[in-house]
Amino acid sequence: MKTQVYAMHVAYNGFEDKIWRTVEVSSKYTIAQLGYLILHTFDTLAYHAFEFSFKDTPYVLPMILDECDIENAVDAAKAKLQDLNLSVGDTMKMVYDYGCSHEFDIRVTSISDMAKGTGRHYPYVVEGQGRGILDDLSPEQFADYIHQIDMTGESNFHVTRDGVDVIWDYRHFDLKGENILLKCGVERVRRAYEGESEE
Repeated sequence: MKTQVYAMHVAYNGFEDKIWRTVEVSSKYTIAQLGYLILHTFDTLAYHAFEFSFKDTPYVLPMILDECDIENAVDAAKAKLQDLNLSVGDTMKMVYDYGCSHEFDIRVTSISDMAKGTGRHYPYVVEGQGRGILDDLSPEQFADYIHQIDMTGESNFHVTRDGVDVIWDYRHFDLKGENILLKCGVERVRRAYEGESEE
């Protein structure tokens, strides 16, 4: 089967106009890898479980399959996007952190054949807005934070990134910097969930 490129619009549920990405990925990508990409590009700490749902089928991490009896669940680390027979307009949902249930809505916007010799280009963030989300806040708490920034025009929310205390503002998104760090970041997240083995 010829490798294809899927362009997908990924938006944080409830704030689709403020926090979103358009990403391009290979059809050979696993569903779990799409999750790792989303966790990285939406600035999560990537230490909670996540789950995809597509056409009433849940796609979960191996650790969840081992621990929970979920009807019709499929291993997200083995299922590839090409296995879903996606079409333009198809939608799926990703839930991150079962306790807080942050939701991402994903829509396929285009499908094209991958040009020969361009495989290393992917994954790639085409465009986006909003830095991402904050771990360990409920969607309601995070919504309050966004509204506070929108009302005051500034953020006073402190987070630690790479051992440094910084002011975190959902509005700050650097597309060029995102793509420079993207592949290494996605691989770092993959190793956190799957271990050190290379495919």
